[in-house]
Amino acid sequence: MEKKELMETSVSGGTNGEEKKLVKTSGSEGVSRRTLFKGLAAAGWGVAYLASNKQAVAGSYRLLDIGDLTETQLIDMYKQMLQIRWYDRTVADGMLTKRGYRAYGHFACGQEAVSVGCMMALNNKGPNPDWMAGTHRSHAHALAKGADLKKMAAEIHMKATGTNKGYGGSMHIMQADVGMMAESGIVGGGQIPAAGAAFGLKAAGKGQVSVCMGGDGHMNSPWTMPALMESAKFKLPFIYLIENNGYQASHPIENCNPHLTEYVSVARGFNVPAEVVDGQSALEVYSVMKRAVARARAGEGPSFIEAKTYRYYSHFGTGGAKPGVMGAFGLSYRSDREVKHWLAKDPIDIHRNTLVNMGVLSADDASRIEKEQKQFVVEAFDWAEKQPNPIGSDGILNVFSGGPTILPRQLADCPLYDGHNGKLAVDAIAASMRPVVPYKDKEQHVDDEQIV
Repeated sequence: MEKKELMETSVSGGTNGEEKKLVKTSGSEGVSRRTLFKGLAAAGWGVAYLASNKQAVAGSYRLLDIGDLTETQLIDMYKQMLQIRWYDRTVADGMLTKRGYRAYGHFACGQEAVSVGCMMALNNKGPNPDWMAGTHRSHAHALAKGADLKKMAAEIHMKATGTNKGYGGSMHIMQADVGMMAESGIVGGGQIPAAGAAFGLKAAGKGQVSVCMGGDGHMNSPWTMPALMESAKFKLPFIYLIENNGYQASHPIENCNPHLTEYVSVARGFNVPAEVVDGQSALEVYSVMKRAVARARAGEGPSFIEAKTYRYYSHFGTGGAKPGVMGAFGLSYRSDREVKHWLAKDPIDIHRNTLVNMGVLSADDASRIEKEQKQFVVEAFDWAEKQPNPIGSDGILNVFSGGPTILPRQLADCPLYDGHNGKLAVDAIAASMRPVVPYKDKEQHVDDEQIV
């Protein structure tokens, strides 16, 4: 009889996974039937254990749950990442090349897949959108959520036609109709508002969820713990997504949190299901986010996601950057080789190549779409820079709930208010001046109505 090769199958046993049983099968030779059935039973138990224990498989190989995405949605994800990329790159190049440029930002180039994968799993339209609270680095979050790119461009130029009429700027963009709750210039400032919104959404009972986007600096905020604890206690539809880009400003995370190898361990301390995901893959982020959203809508409570990613520029602005070149180099706190290592794992390249390999796009189609999206962003910024400035005195219109009709009573004791003429003294002073726009090669006067 021909001897057949033995096949070894390793089956983990015990809750700590330390024991291993080797089951040998050889057709007509090798082991007794009883031993074989015992091995198969152990294998079945091991599969059931891994399926039920989410911690056991966190960060390991997982099947992508992306079968529901249409080709249109897959292409839309590509377009959104390109819009985010060129939005931030346009601002960066403007800061580097245009004197007197008013826009600025904390750029998310390199992190686009996290925002796009996350928001694709949410409801961003209709009367009851899901809500999201952002950070100081939230251009990407807002665009992926569906905010108006042209109005966002106007907003960060502090123009009257911006999403917040020019009063918010880069770090305070809000657009309620798509569920863009607010950004926060405070590190670790969004988790309490987002958890509070989740409480309200649960009470409303319309199946909405609330998401807090945060950087790794969030994990040093005193508000992270109560957000996790209260959302777990009340089973709130709250999802906490940390974009771990390896640095808290200019400090490597291992220096800031040497006791934490992964932030998911913090959430698990509150029995909040938590997963680590590759933040360079929009599809992997979507798959993980989809599970978290399903849990929240089913009333099963909060989830925590840690996306490992990287930012190409420095923490803020354009230090170490050059016009037309993406990324910051020559920085004291990280090496250029490190940046180039991550550039080789670019999330947009990954998504584009994936779509080409799937047959969703051809390489020529992908290149054409990138040119179109870049042109769309350029035209939006050209439009934004030509928009009118807000009127300074209008800023007070959003301070008092009664609006402008009762300003005289509210400002009766204000020394800057001229009750007879119904004007603020600061407006009168401003109107009497012919200001010179700074940082121009030649002096350029502006009309009174353009004064901010």
